[in-house]
This record gives sequence, C-alpha cells and structure tokens, in this order.
Amino acid sequence: MLLLPTLGIEGIFSTYKKTIYIAIYNIATRILMLLFIVLPVIIFKGSYLYAIYGWIVVSIISLIIAYYFKGIPFKGIHAEKANLTTKQVFQYSLPLVTASIAGIAIHSADQFFISRYFGTEIFAVFANGFIELPFVHMISTSASVVLMPVFSKILHEKTDINVLKDLWTNTLTKSAILIYPILIFCMYYADDLIIFLYSEKYADSSLFFQIAMIRNFFNIIIFAPLILAAGRSKFYSNFHIAMAISKSRRLSIEGL
Repeated sequence: MLLLPTLGIEGIFSTYKKTIYIAIYNIATRILMLLFIVLPVIIFKGSYLYAIYGWIVVSIISLIIAYYFKGIPFKGIHAEKANLTTKQVFQYSLPLVTASIAGIAIHSADQFFISRYFGTEIFAVFANGFIELPFVHMISTSASVVLMPVFSKILHEKTDINVLKDLWTNTLTKSAILIYPILIFCMYYADDLIIFLYSEKYADSSLFFQIAMIRNFFNIIIFAPLILAAGRSKFYSNFHIAMAISKSRRLSIEGL
C-alpha cells in the first residue's frame, strides 16, 4: 500500500523527458533495499522478520522520495483545479484495475495448469525456459509511457490521423531495431544459454525458451496507449477478461 503512490513516477518523468530522475530514483531505492533488507539479514543473521521490517522502512522512505520527485517537473507552475469529476476518474481507472487482474491471470495460467496437470518436474523445465527477456518489457513499456500523452493530444486536437499512424509505425520500427537482433541471437544460442544458466539438467528448457523468444517478436506491438488515449478503457478491460477466460478454458480442456 505504501508503494502505490510511487507507481506513476516513471510515467511522469518519461512524459516530461526527465528520465535521469528515473535512474536516480531507481538507484536510490535499490541501495535502500540493500541497506535495510539484505544487509541486516546477512550481518545479524536474522530471520525473514528482519527482511519484512526492512521492507517496511524502505517503503516509507521510498514514498517520501517519490512524493518529492513527483513535484520536480512542476516547480514554478501554478496549480489549477481540474475539470474532471471523481466519477469520471473512476470510470476510466476501474476498468484498468480489472484489466490488470485479468492480465495476471493470462500470464499465470500457463504455470498454473502445467504445474497442476504435468507435475513438478515438467513445470521446472517449463518455468526455466519460458521466460521473457526483461529488456523487451522495458523498451515496450517505456514506449507506451511516452506515446500515451502524445496520442491523447493528437486525438484531443483532432489532428490528422496520419500523424498518429506515422508516430506509431516509427516507434514500432525503432523498437524492432533494438529488440529483434537480440531475440534472434537468443533463439540461435538457446541451448547454450539455458545450459549456462541452469546446467545440463535443464537442457530441455531451451525449447520453451525459443518459443518464448518467438512470442517476444510480437510483444513490441503496443496498442494500449492508442486504446486508452481514445478513452476506451472499458473495451481494454473487456478484451483482457475475454483473453483470460479463453486461455484458462483452453488450457483446462487440454489438461483434462
């Protein structure tokens, strides 16, 4: 709960092109985690309670830092009352909460059904191989954060739709230039990478790793900023719910 107000800090600084503050914030909070969570357990040989108490302290300090950082882009700017009502805020945001929950179900369904129907050994092979490269998510998320306000402005001002199309295409192209070469490398050397990470015991995980890399080829296609900028958060939510139900039903049938 303490960290919930800090979730928007990356979006704020990305929008105002002050990403250096994101780096400073992330480095500072990671150092705090090391000091208050990891070191007390190692030095004092404490139990998990030490880590929990340390996490609470870090959360409080991170909250204070985040509140200060969030005000940096708006220094010297006079605050004005927004025209949005509380009802409008909830109408837009609640479907996003539902979509997030459905998204968790979508990503967790594979692991749940494989562990349930195929046993722990198969699950271990699957879990070690079917992973996403962190930088793919980082790049696509960063692009989404930047595109969201731009798309909102274009749609609000009713600018030529070709401007939006060109911007979206340009973003996808640049993302592909960054991501695709690394994905191809990982697919080609999947066996070596998995053996290096998990030893020969999990060599079979390389097949799942290659499948995951194929999926990552399509993860650069970001549609959320466009849908949300158009105010279609309910459609976004319904789409995720339908995907979660469809995937869970299909996996349960195949498992049976």
